[in-house]
Amino acid sequence: MTYVIHEVQGQPCRRGALYVTPLVDGDELTLLEIRYPAGVATGEHEHGHESAIYVVEGRVRVRIDDWVRVLGPGQACRHRAGVRHSVEALEDSRVVEVKAPPPDLTSVFHVSAVEAEP
Repeated sequence: MTYVIHEVQGQPCRRGALYVTPLVDGDELTLLEIRYPAGVATGEHEHGHESAIYVVEGRVRVRIDDWVRVLGPGQACRHRAGVRHSVEALEDSRVVEVKAPPPDLTSVFHVSAVEAEP
């Protein structure tokens, strides 16, 4: 199931929604596919788990504290738990994100308040 996400960690997404598809929910990690339409960005946020992002297609601007980079297909980054960060799609983009330890996705994405994509 794919979820339409308008808010991440209590911060509203800018210029639209992102689309999250849980792929694997393991004991030690969670694997997600996230689609960002061009221009959509997460608000700057932090959380209690580490994340790694791998760009499958498109280009995204990633901000992790003061570190800012544009990543394209085949490139990746990570951030530690408790570090402020955001992601902005410079074009239609698809990323695979690993979160460890696996968070309660309803608290990260407020899944209870979103609708499933048709």
